[in-house]
Amino acid sequence: MIEIGAIFKNKGETWEVMRYDSYENKYICCNVNTESKGKFEEKEILVEED
Repeated sequence: MIEIGAIFKNKGETWEVMRYDSYENKYICCNVNTESKGKFEEKEILVEED
């Protein structure tokens, strides 16, 4: 399970995890730069560790 608020990159874009949709088994995320919404599977979310 990925933490809500986690920041990750996908195809050069920076996203923040907003919530988990158990019906679709995907995470609802918000693009940090454009504020557009997107849905990602857990395997697509690679959170960078400090």
